[in-house]
Formats: sequence, structure tokens, C-alpha cells
Amino acid sequence: MEQVTGIPARGGCAFGAEPVFPLYSFFTVKLEQVTGIEPVPYPWEGHILPLNYTCSLKNYKQKMSKIQIYLTKNKKIALVFITLIVLSGLFLLPSSSQAIDKDKVSIHLGTREIDRGYTIDKPDGLMRLAVFPNVLDRPADIKLERLSDQNLPQPENLKRVSDIFEFDIVTDPIKIFAKEVIVVLDYNSDNNKTKKIYFYDGNQDKWRPLHSMTNYQDNWVRAYTHLPYSKIAVFEEDLSQEGYASWYKSPNYPYACASNDYNMDARLKVTSLEDEDKAVICQVKSRGPYVENRVIDLSLNAFKALAPSWQGLVKVHIEPANDRLEENNQVTTNTNEPAVQGLTTPSLTAPVAMIYDADNSKVLYEKNSYQKRSMASITKLMTTVVFLETNPDFDKVITIKNSDLPQPEPGVRIAVREGDRISVRDLFNAMLTGSANNAALALARSTGLSQEEFINRMNIKAKKLNMMSTHFDDPTGLAVGNKSTSTDISLLINYIMNRPSVRQATTQSNYTYHIINKNEHRTISNPIFLYTDILKDDPLVGAKTGFINEAGYCLAVEFKHNNGQEYQAVVLGSSSAYTRASDMEKLIDYGQKAIN
Repeated sequence: MEQVTGIPARGGCAFGAEPVFPLYSFFTVKLEQVTGIEPVPYPWEGHILPLNYTCSLKNYKQKMSKIQIYLTKNKKIALVFITLIVLSGLFLLPSSSQAIDKDKVSIHLGTREIDRGYTIDKPDGLMRLAVFPNVLDRPADIKLERLSDQNLPQPENLKRVSDIFEFDIVTDPIKIFAKEVIVVLDYNSDNNKTKKIYFYDGNQDKWRPLHSMTNYQDNWVRAYTHLPYSKIAVFEEDLSQEGYASWYKSPNYPYACASNDYNMDARLKVTSLEDEDKAVICQVKSRGPYVENRVIDLSLNAFKALAPSWQGLVKVHIEPANDRLEENNQVTTNTNEPAVQGLTTPSLTAPVAMIYDADNSKVLYEKNSYQKRSMASITKLMTTVVFLETNPDFDKVITIKNSDLPQPEPGVRIAVREGDRISVRDLFNAMLTGSANNAALALARSTGLSQEEFINRMNIKAKKLNMMSTHFDDPTGLAVGNKSTSTDISLLINYIMNRPSVRQATTQSNYTYHIINKNEHRTISNPIFLYTDILKDDPLVGAKTGFINEAGYCLAVEFKHNNGQEYQAVVLGSSSAYTRASDMEKLIDYGQKAIN
């Protein structure tokens, strides 16, 4: 197929053009592309004829000679049909228009394109700009242009690895958008150094970063912006490195490293290039290594987060840790032993477990904390984080839609049907107390975000919390692809349990919600106490259960010691609700002794 220069977000032809030519079942159409690809039979029955996806009368005329229509009945019908196509092209030209040359493209978006949304592709494919449906509220002229190198300042410790591009979204009046547009730039670098899209701030005469996501496999970076105009480019950090890491014993600093290239006490994020799901944060405590091809040496605990100690070497990517992260987010571990000597290791059935002292960035116990597993409904803690960051109105009333009901409907749910009305407060408590899946979906929808946008924010927030081994595919936890480690989940618990509303909702034994249109009151129970009372007397500050077949029985809690300090504990993959509670009780008991 010929390259498409503009791909609508939802349906239609390039830049929204829709040359609609109904075809009937007695025709078989063949399209021979300019690229020389063999013509292939196309049985069109009332579908849209793409005409090589071109969107101007000039292109229609150029390509008409390339379309061969094979008639199954007689030639007269074919002649009539071709005439209709040409005449239709005269009257059905698109409302949007484009001008293309080597280095720039311009397009006008009318109301039809604004309603549908557009992805505009630079002709050479090095830049794309996506405008989601209804981001604009009036017609707009959009220009994308590749600029020649300009006399702009070079950011310190950054290297530009793409051309400089300019986009301009002109509306009347010009304004900053309430919703974000997406820009995507290709780059020309083959390493895994940290890359972001930066925009040039003319007022401050400097480049400033946009929130970015990098696809290292296909060499492009995506970013979000509210700005209608910018000069943008991809820059990579010169401070990041790649090479081999080994290990050494460091009894005084369990998560230390030796480096000749970073300042003493600098915090570094070290990611395995053999398994990019594994990463660790370490602090430079000594100099070294002094061996060719080795760029860093890690303390034994830090190395085990990336590879087993017997392996000796692991290929890694190194970059400065995000200084914005709080100190309690700076640890990843992978030992299988208690961190406190002299205590008997708890006997657990769960394959993964951890006790974490967030206030002191200290692991009190861990078992396979590096293993990435499905986390089931523990997911709902991150759903809560994103929901609360939208500053919700808890008194708002939501009408249940069919999209709020998982199909089929597995797991826990509140007793509502499509059309029922329920408050945001009740949805919030039903999700956290009873782990209701339909409540989670309705709560996410209540934010005004699409489910895709909501999930994207969940993944962005995970990275901001340094949950480097965590990924979300849905807000409920029913998706097997919602995966994390006990280390990452400990960071999430510590972050979200500062909210009194979350503490109360996750530890109350049940909650009664009101279906407003039916004036019915129903009660949903907390799974922690539903199957066993093992944990009823434990000092739980906050807790969240989870279960799907692929994840097993999971539980994440924050508990309080009699010294007033709070600690995080995680169990993943227990075989039953009973063993999950029993494992957690053993963990809490061990943690209390370790703290003492």
C-alpha cells in the first residue's frame, strides 16, 4: 500500500477525507499501487473504495488509471460505474486540506475532523502529532515543519539526537488547550540512554523537558503537551552509561555501588539490559571498578536485584536516579533471607513476600522480591491514586453504564445494573472495602478520562513512584498483565496509605451503599475478614487483597508497631484466603520482633 500521510484517529481516509463510493456485489476491484505491488482482488460489497488513500481531486485523476475494475456481467455497467466514481470525486472532496513538501505539512481541520480526532504525519515520517477527539473546540490550521539547525542554546549534559521540528496549531483565538495533544519524534541514536522530547522556551531562552515515553526498539519518543506552538527535539542524557557490572560485599551499605564517573553519594538507577524489568537504585560509596569493560560494581544485595550472584557479571544501563523521588523510594532488593540476624525466618507458603521500613529505606524481610507477578486487585490502590489526583467530587452521582460491567462479570461486584444511579463516595468505598470490579470501572469513568487515558496515567504514576517493574493494563486487576513486585507494591502502599479515607475504606469490615434510583441499600464485605478472622486483632493501618487464578491470593498491608512507626508488608501468590492471612500474620509477627 502507498504511504498514508495522515491517519485519522477513528475511521476515514487521510486527514479525515471520506471518498465514499458504494460498490455492489457483482464487482471485483483490483488496485495496483504506484509502489509496483501486485494487484490483489478486492471484493467490495457496499464498502468504502480507498482510491490509494489519496484525498484530492488531482490524486483521484492520477490514480484512476491504476484501478482496474473487472466486470462479472457486462462492460456497459463498468463504464457507468467509472463515470459515477469520477463525478462523485467532484462533489465529495474532504473538508480538510493539506499542502505537502519535503520539510513541512499543513492541514485545516474542520468540525468533522475535530469530532473524530486526527494523527498528522510529517511526510518523511519523522514526526507525528495526534489530536484526540474534541481537544479542539473550533476549526484549526495545523502546520508541522522540520527546521534547519538554528542558533539555539545547547542544554548542559544533553545531546540532541533528532532534527528540530516546529508545530503550530492556529485557532481563533489562540489558546492553551485544556486537554493534551501528543507529539512523536523519531531519533537517530542506537543506545539506551535516557531520552526525552524537549521544547524550546523562548521566554527563558532554554530547552525544557516534556513528560516523555521512549520506545528504544523502534527509536521514537512520545510526549504530551498543552501548548499550541513549540519547537521540539529529542535529547539524550550524556550522563547515562552502558557496560558490565560485577558485585562486592558491603556489610555497611547493602545498596551501594562503586563508580569512577559519578559523585560520591550520588543515587544511580541501574537497569539490567538482559532483563529490563529488573532495576535497582544504589548510592555511590566508593571508587572503582578498575577493570576494562566494567562501568560499575554493585554491592551484593544490589547485584542480586538484577542477576543471581553466581553469574558474576550483568550488562547494565546506568543513569542518575530521579532527584524528585523521595528517599523512601530508593531501594530494590533481591535476597531470599531475613535482613535481621538472630531471628528465625518465617515459614511462608507464599512464593513472594516482603516487610519494608519505608521511613528508613530498610528491608526487614524479603522472599523473591524481584519476581514480577500478576497483582490482581492490589491494582485498585493505583486506581485510587489516579482517581484522587483528579480532585473528585465525592457527592457526584454516577449513572451506571454497560461499559462499567466487566464482560463476562468475574469476581466481586456491587449489585447494580445499567441505568442505576450511585454516588462517587459509594463507588470509592465499594471498590476499596469490597474490591468491587464494576465500582472500579465506574469510578475511573467518573473522572472524565477515557479508560485508555486513565490506564496511561496509572503507568505514568508508577514510574514517578519509582515502581520500575510495574505495569497496568486495566483499573480492576482482572487483567493478567497487571504485574508488579513486592518491592514496588511496598512503595505504593507507603504512598497511598497517607490518605485517611483510604485507610478507613480498606480496613472496615463492610460497607453499605445506596442505589439511589431504587432507594435500595446493599452491603459489601471486606475479603480480609470474610473468610478468616486471623488478622482481626492485628494492627492494620491499611490493607488491600487481590485474587485471580494467575496471581493467587495476594495481600498488601501497612501495619503499626507499638513505637508508633508504620511498616509495609506484602504477600503474593498464596494458595488460599486462609494461607494468605496466615502468611501475613507471620510476617507482621516477624516484623514486630525485628523492629524490637
